[in-house]
Amino acid sequence: MSWNISKEQKEHIEKIAGKMLEAQLPNQFVEDAISFAIEYEGGYGLMAIWMDEVDQKERNLTVDAICEMVEEHRSWKDANKK
Repeated sequence: MSWNISKEQKEHIEKIAGKMLEAQLPNQFVEDAISFAIEYEGGYGLMAIWMDEVDQKERNLTVDAICEMVEEHRSWKDANKK
């Protein structure tokens, strides 16, 4: 479900995205994560979890969760195109 994202939250997403790129995550992944986070609060939450996590294994699990959510959302949108 779409949500009303604030200016501060958008800025936070941009900051997290920069850190993701610094961590050498793929550009396409970061772009997908940004789009998903702007559209869905759950995506924003996962990006924030990634940012706050210090354990690399946990960060990797969060990346996997973001990928899964983005793919599920993409599949749902494709299935519901008219």
